[in-house]
Amino acid sequence: MGTQAPHLYKLAARCYNKDFEDGARIIAKGEVGSTFYVLRAGAVKCWHIAAADGPRPEVLLEAPTHFGERAFTE
Repeated sequence: MGTQAPHLYKLAARCYNKDFEDGARIIAKGEVGSTFYVLRAGAVKCWHIAAADGPRPEVLLEAPTHFGERAFTE
């Protein structure tokens, strides 16, 4: 079925670029996540991640990928 074009346009209109310095904290454990991130370049190290197969102490995400899906559930 797919996503309808008007919905994609609304989503795209809310997107913007944001660069982070190496080592910058993007979000801290316990903070309410209200942002969905698309990683276009580089890598992000995540700690204490909940996963379907159990908690993971450390995860390295490398571009291209995304994180912050919980922002869509609030």
